Amino acid sequence: MCGIYLAACRHGHVPPTKRLLELLSRRGPDCVHQTCHEIAVDQAVDRKDDTGHSTWPSTSSKVFITCASSVLSLRGSSTVAQPVTSTGHLDARPQPPFLCWNGEAWTFDGNSIKGNDSEHVFQTLSHVSISAFFSTPERHADAIAGALASYAGPFAFAFFEPLNRRLYFGRDLLGRRSLLYRHTEDGQFLLSSMSDDTNVGWNEVEADGIYFVDLNSSTDHRGFKSDHVGYCFGSDSEPARQRLVGTSIIRYASLLTLVVHKTARTEQKYSQH
Repeated sequence: MCGIYLAACRHGHVPPTKRLLELLSRRGPDCVHQTCHEIAVDQAVDRKDDTGHSTWPSTSSKVFITCASSVLSLRGSSTVAQPVTSTGHLDARPQPPFLCWNGEAWTFDGNSIKGNDSEHVFQTLSHVSISAFFSTPERHADAIAGALASYAGPFAFAFFEPLNRRLYFGRDLLGRRSLLYRHTEDGQFLLSSMSDDTNVGWNEVEADGIYFVDLNSSTDHRGFKSDHVGYCFGSDSEPARQRLVGTSIIRYASLLTLVVHKTARTEQKYSQH
């Protein structure tokens, strides 16, 4: 079991309290890691032209994201620190994607996952976000939900998708891993596997799909608003997962599963000599 903490704020970084970090560390004693990210976003500002009409120009702004993750390593040959990220991923981008993962992904599309499951989930979601980039925003969210619905196992997660500047989060359909959220009076948005001793203002994330925050659409006076996308598992005639995620992405993640499995068997073979 691992621990997740994430804070989004427009005014600066918001690290976890000392007590909350201590509680999260107990959930993942193998590795505790904190990161800070500054996300450049576009923010609409209500300005008037000479006739008094709103022009709503777009101005540059920042969202400060603070992450703290603790890891209890159960999968793979070594501990993978979180948030999982990749500086070599597509990058000309100033901010790569990152994933906070608390769960166990046993299979993807019916294929067993060998090695570290958090890396598998990260690679899959990163590939999905790129492949679905030119689709509508609604379909992009559906694709992320469809990819996660292809995993069997308990999980809670937070995933930053940089192309659309969205923060996705949620739990598996049975709610087998905890994830709480909190909106503060000064506009902060917090996610955590558990609350601190005060328990004030924390609410459980519903296990009915995934949620996302569009960082471009949030403003100081409204805080961060989340939208919801339900899981869809498809029908016998045309699985919804294939419609939403795309067969090429399913094949990519399934191939990733097989490659990791083959690599693990090769390493085991040579370690015996």
